[in-house]
Amino acid sequence: MPRAVRLVLAALAAGACAAGVVYGARGTDDGDDPPSTEHVLLGAPDPHGPTQRGVFVDDPQGQIERIAAIDHLVAWSVRTPADRLREDDADLDAASPLRLPERSIVVVADERGGEPLRIDLGRRWVRRLRMLHGPGAEAEPQLAAESCVDRAVHRCTTQLATLAAGPLRIVSRATDPSAVAAVAGRIDGGRRVIVGPRPGHTGGAGGCAPSLAIAGLDGTGGRALPAVQFAGGLYTYCTRFDHAELHGRYAFVWIDGKAEAQDLDGLEGTTVAALDVDAGPPARWRAVQWPYRSSAGSTGLEIGPAVTRSAVYWEEIDDDNTTTTSLELVALPRDLLDAPRPGTVPTTAAPITPNTTTACALAATTDAIYELTNARCRPLPDTGGPVGGAIHRITHPAFRPSGD
Repeated sequence: MPRAVRLVLAALAAGACAAGVVYGARGTDDGDDPPSTEHVLLGAPDPHGPTQRGVFVDDPQGQIERIAAIDHLVAWSVRTPADRLREDDADLDAASPLRLPERSIVVVADERGGEPLRIDLGRRWVRRLRMLHGPGAEAEPQLAAESCVDRAVHRCTTQLATLAAGPLRIVSRATDPSAVAAVAGRIDGGRRVIVGPRPGHTGGAGGCAPSLAIAGLDGTGGRALPAVQFAGGLYTYCTRFDHAELHGRYAFVWIDGKAEAQDLDGLEGTTVAALDVDAGPPARWRAVQWPYRSSAGSTGLEIGPAVTRSAVYWEEIDDDNTTTTSLELVALPRDLLDAPRPGTVPTTAAPITPNTTTACALAATTDAIYELTNARCRPLPDTGGPVGGAIHRITHPAFRPSGD
């Protein structure tokens, strides 16, 4: 057996597996190598280098299903065996795996180097994975994971682990409501976004959105955020508030709506609006993202968003040929302070894996963007291509104005 550092954790929660095991540095005395799904293939990204694409982690059997990132850390979940291949729309809409795993782990790696951290979840599947900051900001990276023993989503449990580097390790963990809020995206940096009662009217831009506030983790010291209203964009009539998230100093809301323009009558979709919560009273919500649409008869999906301190990224997928069409950018805080005129600022780049049919998740660190491809977790029916997948990385993508 290779030498390893093992830390036995307490039970994840009532009804969860009896213990989780965190594996530290692997020994090398017997020549054992980590499997491909746990082996990083690329060195540290060059923060001043050219555009570069490459495979960060290879996944020949399609076992990786979730990714997350923050600062210089990248996390991903690996299940054994891989899920069954989803072959029709009914399977793609399923919230749970088609086949339960015999074992799942979460791997956390520092893209600058060092031994990855491996967290053994036992016979569970990972439903959601997110990286965030604790009250200590960049000095306190955290990993939130929701995992499940079976297909009953109400039986899933969450844990929030605080990490430290040199080597990567878990220094504390929680399974309380803060873990639930973390994996849902409602807390970050020692603060939370609070969703209040909805007003008694609908319609108009933001008209059906609830009141929102920002507060400390314990709910104290709260202050109201401006009403969710935004001008322009494709979907101008609000039909339903979906959810809110907090990423650093930026709050985001997802609002379903429909187009009112005569030539797009009946077209429905989602608008994502953002607000700088630290910008003071002048700050207002601005629409920053909406799903791909070229006509009232077309549809599409997006993967992401991947949020850093300076940007929001996502990739658009065209369901006409189920390929990833582009990598999109919102520059923070530029695109929240000033409404960019179409065709004047760089917002669009070539996708991370051009012509892929299996892109299914996106994450970003300070210096790189990571895309998961896996035929088993793709958001649209596939037309062929590899059964396995990989985590791909791109550094310094060349963005251009939309329409160029």
